[in-house]
Amino acid sequence: MFKKIFMVLVVGEILFGFIGSSFAMWGMCDMGPKKANAAQSTAEKVGNKFCPVTGEAVDMKNPVTYEYKGKVYNLCCKACVKDFKKDPKKYIEKLEATEAKEDTKHQDHAGHSGNHEGPHHQ
Repeated sequence: MFKKIFMVLVVGEILFGFIGSSFAMWGMCDMGPKKANAAQSTAEKVGNKFCPVTGEAVDMKNPVTYEYKGKVYNLCCKACVKDFKKDPKKYIEKLEATEAKEDTKHQDHAGHSGNHEGPHHQ
């Protein structure tokens, strides 16, 4: 009795292992959205720190990325990839406006002088 169960398990493992490795070999295991792989891609990293869709800060240690027309954009989450794909030009323009606004904010702060009062300047 135990021999039959053991043989069925062994045969099943061999068959499923073979089928699973075949799917992996054909690239059928990961059918979800692809992250841009910098090692395989020659696309230029935009390096944006803000999500083009939501305007929120991107986790730069582990960003969700999407490649569009030779450029890799950082997004805050996978849901934003779906929106970005629908109208990339709209979101790229929004991103450019957000980053220009942030650059101006930093330049204004760095460029002024005078007495700095407040808890972060003491």
